[in-house]
Amino acid sequence: MIKFLLKVFLVCLIITSCSSETDIITESETPINVNLNRQQTGSSANDLLSASAFKKMIVEVAYIEGFKPTETALNNFKNFINDRTFKPKV
Repeated sequence: MIKFLLKVFLVCLIITSCSSETDIITESETPINVNLNRQQTGSSANDLLSASAFKKMIVEVAYIEGFKPTETALNNFKNFINDRTFKPKV
């Protein structure tokens, strides 16, 4: 009897925990199309590397206190990004 109740409870839990996913999130003023985040690998490379869709690229570098990257390392990284993208501003 306890096993049966446990099974019923688990089935009810699974059914109520499932949610439907929508393709457009409308929680903010501007609807977000989540299908754009589910593209195949490399399909958005042109958008990221060229300036046609995005005019600039902002990169935030996170580090652990006491292990801040040197200015040389950050400049080398910025130059690396500049050499491989076609953005007017990085």
